[in-house]
Amino acid sequence: MAPHVIRPRSLVPMLSALLLVFASVGFAQAEAPASFDARAVYVKAPSDVAGRTRPLQVVVALHGMGGEGEGFCQGFLGAAARNGWVVVAPTFKYRNWKDPATVAEDDVALTQELARFIDGLTTRLGAPVEEKVVLLGFSRGAQLAHRFALAYPERTRAVAAMSAGTYTVPFKRMLGADQRFPFGTADLASRLGRTIVGDLSSIDFWVAVGADDTYAEDVPRQWDLLLGRTRVQRAQAFTTAMTSAGAPTELAVYKNVGHAMSAEMIKGATGFIERTTAPRPKENFFGRYGTFAF
Repeated sequence: MAPHVIRPRSLVPMLSALLLVFASVGFAQAEAPASFDARAVYVKAPSDVAGRTRPLQVVVALHGMGGEGEGFCQGFLGAAARNGWVVVAPTFKYRNWKDPATVAEDDVALTQELARFIDGLTTRLGAPVEEKVVLLGFSRGAQLAHRFALAYPERTRAVAAMSAGTYTVPFKRMLGADQRFPFGTADLASRLGRTIVGDLSSIDFWVAVGADDTYAEDVPRQWDLLLGRTRVQRAQAFTTAMTSAGAPTELAVYKNVGHAMSAEMIKGATGFIERTTAPRPKENFFGRYGTFAF
């Protein structure tokens, strides 16, 4: 049997159809920033939430690439139950995290959606929640966690960022140039369409990374000059930048750990959150200003 021959003229409609398909796919991707279904967010609240009168602490757990919310937060649920936290764990459809333009678009959209979701928690739970939330994230989720704090400092109590591949420095200008989002914050307010109120000095940051998370090919090159070539170097540079901006920031480097959220890292993140959310003794006049004799 002779082979079927496709003549050049017959290729024209076929190629045109394929081009239309590819163009429509590319257009759809360009049109839709990363998002999450608010109706499907995993929320774990204390069993006696309905009887609570004191505001509940919200801990937002943000998974990495290819993950999902409910599975990601399981290692933190025991601590949440002990401490009476509400865990909020969305599932995201992240796009290309190595392209700065895509990251800028996605993280503005996602921080805005997260803020709106948190706004509705009191109604959803039937109990009051603290105005300031704690965010923890791993890898891509760590990127989103610290960027939420930069966008909404007045709504953030603490951030545990584990093994991020890129960071946004808390400055408008560095290295003699304006640093636009997601590298810096030069245009962050205009992208958000809001005035950023508050500062970072009241937010505790805990930055963690595996000591063996040192493969330069795993992270995008556009951040090299600003932060270094590996996740370890970038965690160190980000910690220095945050400290310079007045934010209390701890760095934890875990030996014999690569790009993974190890049991020890989970333990460290949990301990950090417990420390930062523990009730603080109320200051009185004498305790703050010293003892006075009358």
